[in-house]
This record gives sequence, C-alpha cells and structure tokens, in this order.
Amino acid sequence: MSLLYYSKERELFPKEFEEHITDGVAQLFFERIKAHYKFRHGLEFGYRRGLCNLYRVSLPHNPPLAFLIHECCHAIQFKKWGFNRNGERAHTKKHTILMRRMFLYVQNHRAYWTDLDKAQAERRRLSYQNKLNKAQELRSFKDSHQGKIENLRKREKSALTRIKRGNSILKGIRRKIKYYEKRQEEQTKGGVVVKLCPQELLPVPPCPVHPMIMTLGALQ
Repeated sequence: MSLLYYSKERELFPKEFEEHITDGVAQLFFERIKAHYKFRHGLEFGYRRGLCNLYRVSLPHNPPLAFLIHECCHAIQFKKWGFNRNGERAHTKKHTILMRRMFLYVQNHRAYWTDLDKAQAERRRLSYQNKLNKAQELRSFKDSHQGKIENLRKREKSALTRIKRGNSILKGIRRKIKYYEKRQEEQTKGGVVVKLCPQELLPVPPCPVHPMIMTLGALQ
C-alpha cells in the first residue's frame, strides 16, 4: 500500500518532487512549519530516504521539497493520532490533504521566509564585521604610544592601590608591636623581666594519700 501511495503522490505533486532544496533552506522551512503547526520533532540529515518517528524527522542531503512536506505531515499525524508501525494510518487521504495544505502554506510564505533569512544573515554579517573592525581598532590603539601610556597609567594606579593596602597592613603591625612592647615594660621590674607562668599562679592542690598508707603510719 505504501508503494502505491508513493506513486500516486508523485503523480499529484510532480513539481515538488523535482525541486531540490539545500540543507539550509530545508532547515529554514522546517523551523517555520514546526512553529506554525506546533509539533516537537527535530530535524537531521544524512538518511537515505525520508523518515519520521515520534521524536525526529530524517532527510537526505539536499532533499526534494516533497520529502520535507511528506515527513512534516507525518509529524502532525503522530501528534494528533499517535504512532502506527504498519503505516495504515499514516498514508491515507488525511495525509494527502495535509500535504496539499502545507504545500500552499509553504508556497505562500517561502518568498517572505527567504527574504527574512537573507536579512538576518546580512545583519549577522554586519554585526560580525563591526566586531572585527572594533577589535582591529583596539589592537592598533594598544600598539600606539597613547595606548601604551594609558596601559602604564592603569598599572601605576593598581600599584599605588597595592602600596596603600600594604601601608595600612604595616601600620597595624607596628601598632601591635608598640602595644606588646608597652606590656613588656609594665611587667619589667628593676631591669629583670618577670615571666609569669599561668601554672605558677594557680594554688598547688595537696597530694592525695592512699588509705592503706595512712593505716600503716598509724600502726607505726
């Protein structure tokens, strides 16, 4: 049944099967059709013939326009009615009607899509060219004397900032040194530095005596 449907399909749409489009144009048309009919399939190239499953549409490189439309109609069918491996629900009159409607939709909008894609490509090219020109201007400015002077001034500012931070740290260290020197002078008496150990300041507890030793001492 599929072979009969394919032969009938070629009789109904001969121009679309003869018209081959590039991979970029196929990707453009697929994205526009996908956004209009709201299915979630992805597109890949490199398959021998057209193929569509629940997740992706596979096409050969530089496919005929009819291949793209045929598989996109299958994607719409799978979205509405599910997936059937036998193909009996796929190649029906509904599929042919969907193909006719999609061909009309593509023919009515392909000129606008192509012009829009060309305009977007031109904007991307101009944006890249502007970035390239700015990079060249910046490189030439850095190589000039004025650019080197500004770079050295930035380095000078950074070095001064580091020096200020180091001076503030140095001031803190010197304040601590003065504080501990003052404390040392307070603890010095008669030129002798009194070293106070924390353990010496605590009272010494009495040594515990074993009861047996106490008993022997009483007997003696």
